[in-house]
Amino acid sequence: MQKLHQHRIVSGIVLYSCHNTDSMPETTVVKKSTNLFPEIIDRLDSGEAIILHTDTTYALIANAYNSDTINYIFDIKQGTTPQPMALFTREDHAPEFFNVDHYFQQFLTYFPYPVTLIVQPNENVPDAVSNGFKNIFAVCPDQFVYDLIGEAPFPIAATAASFFGGSRATTVELALRFFDGKVPYAVDGGTSKYGRSGTLIDLTVAR
Repeated sequence: MQKLHQHRIVSGIVLYSCHNTDSMPETTVVKKSTNLFPEIIDRLDSGEAIILHTDTTYALIANAYNSDTINYIFDIKQGTTPQPMALFTREDHAPEFFNVDHYFQQFLTYFPYPVTLIVQPNENVPDAVSNGFKNIFAVCPDQFVYDLIGEAPFPIAATAASFFGGSRATTVELALRFFDGKVPYAVDGGTSKYGRSGTLIDLTVAR
């Protein structure tokens, strides 16, 4: 059984924490702010998975170089329909991890934008991210993610904070309904603006 524990806001950051009565660790929920970038990056660098609000849906994110964390995310998503992870990316970072052709470049000029691009990664993308697939997803749904990409010294992998094929988590409460106590830290930005995954566009098909 899970309980929601209300807390007084501390320095405008901590909103509340959730924990599972079966001795699961707490999930600390914080209010979304760019001031959190150092802590988000430190937590990802130390191997944590994080629940993050985006303008599309809430996401589970990890340091893309940490295969243990990525495998853990797949595990807590209960091993349903396998998929690759997405990489947060933007125009100045994409060539490091993707084979950027003319069509991909056109989309990158519009990032941040609520689309999910199916693209071909290059050899720099870790195997845990591709998860056995030839192609992966490239996303940058909002300005917060765009700026976070620029601050992080490593690529950030992401997947929806929900089960594959299930309803999308558009609030932190819904994300915690799936992952309360399984992820130590959640960034609450309110209700996701679009309330759905980014429009899926396959850039690998013959043109």
